[in-house]
Amino acid sequence: MSSTLDITRRIKSVKNTRQITRAMEKISAIKMRKSNIAVMKSRRYVSLAEEILQTISGRIEKHNHPLLKIREERRVGYLVISPDRGLCGGVPTKLLQEISSHATDGISSKNIQWYTMGKKLRDSLVRLGAHLEADFGAAPPAPHITQCATLIKMLVDDYTTGKIDVVYLAWTDFKNTLVQKAMIKKILPFEITESRGQENTPPFGHPSTEGNNTSLQATQYTCEPNSNEALDPLLIRILELQLYQAILESNASEHSARMVAMRNASENAGDLINDLTLEYNQVRQSGITREIAEISAGSM
Repeated sequence: MSSTLDITRRIKSVKNTRQITRAMEKISAIKMRKSNIAVMKSRRYVSLAEEILQTISGRIEKHNHPLLKIREERRVGYLVISPDRGLCGGVPTKLLQEISSHATDGISSKNIQWYTMGKKLRDSLVRLGAHLEADFGAAPPAPHITQCATLIKMLVDDYTTGKIDVVYLAWTDFKNTLVQKAMIKKILPFEITESRGQENTPPFGHPSTEGNNTSLQATQYTCEPNSNEALDPLLIRILELQLYQAILESNASEHSARMVAMRNASENAGDLINDLTLEYNQVRQSGITREIAEISAGSM
């Protein structure tokens, strides 16, 4: 049985750890609220931008545009957005599992090129023998569209030159404080719904409107000088918006998962302190009883 001094030291150590986890929980809660606000503000914009593309798709010569032409998927590119730091629950693990099940040829396949943003999954991919084409460091806490434009330009160049035949975007989607879901979406080539009457699937699994079910399918657009030339900047901008939204979703998921993990750690620390306090009292009581017994035996 441990001595009272050892138990006291353990209690003090656990209390110090609980102070750290409580502080990290509060910081993550503040960051999560800010990220959540940014996510909600941009979801509608991204959804409507993709609906515009679906609306004008009937006047587009899809087989002539390089970003719409479907090729055989011999060389695959994955753009992965993951946390840069740990202590965020199972977010990196779930994303790695989703990618592993999606990459049918295996993560270390020579036909797969990886573009990473975030250290956690980058390190895991390197350990599994994956070929990293580019690493863009940590995801910015407050991304700007110009930062996304540089990355998208590299992907578009690799796609148009035939270096890769398809590009998938992998990120963690923010559902709510307790639920974050790993997602994979094909971003190149663009998948355009042929039927105008068919309801489009909202991007990132979220509805395009909040309290308003009005669709853009009935809207008529005038494209100058023509639809194909107007399509070039529109496609690039939609790619940038998709990446921008994925970064926001990943940041919100990371902060939310870290807040919950630190809250659970604080609660577990409290339970451990209670158990150690009970053990301390038992050891102290047994010591007092032993001393009383010795004194009684000595007097007799």
